[in-house]
Amino acid sequence: MLEPYVTRLEDGLWVQIRPLGPDDREALKEGLTHVGNRSLYERFLSPNHKPTEKEIEYLTHPDQRDHLALALGTLDDPPIGIGVARCVREAPGSNIAEYAILIRDDFQGRGAGLLLLAHLAELALENHIDHFRGIQLVENHRILKLTEKIADPTARTLCEAGVLEMLWKLDPDRVRLFLGERREPTSRWKAPLEWLASKFGMNGKP
Repeated sequence: MLEPYVTRLEDGLWVQIRPLGPDDREALKEGLTHVGNRSLYERFLSPNHKPTEKEIEYLTHPDQRDHLALALGTLDDPPIGIGVARCVREAPGSNIAEYAILIRDDFQGRGAGLLLLAHLAELALENHIDHFRGIQLVENHRILKLTEKIADPTARTLCEAGVLEMLWKLDPDRVRLFLGERREPTSRWKAPLEWLASKFGMNGKP
């Protein structure tokens, strides 16, 4: 999935999933202002962590082969960023990749995390990655519950006090269950979608 995928969240909000890239640098930085300290701690395993400019540069330059990254956002103009998800192979050609996902606080609990994680898993499977490895807080039950909807745990190791390393085997059939029905947006959203497609060079037009 390397073209925009339009669907709806559980509450009916139109959203799209698309590849993350260099043009998302400022949007990512702005989106992080809507993520609370707890969510940042669960994502980066460091209290009060604020990504550096160097980290932002890395996060917005995935090669979409060994480093896969997707963004989830609304169809507004400009779109509202909801979350990002990525996985990075342990080594070139490896079938195992370390994964991570971050959803802004005001969109949590609306199905955005599972939708985005399922699309990341689908993209990983298309690129011959069938295992996700996660380094997570033991108390981060949200990511564990999300992941077990699309994968089976095959290894569990306590890395250090409070930090868990999980290895998951992706289940293609279960991944497909949570991709969301691909939709044709209503006329209200067609113009913003065409603008987004043009901006990211996905409609064949200059």
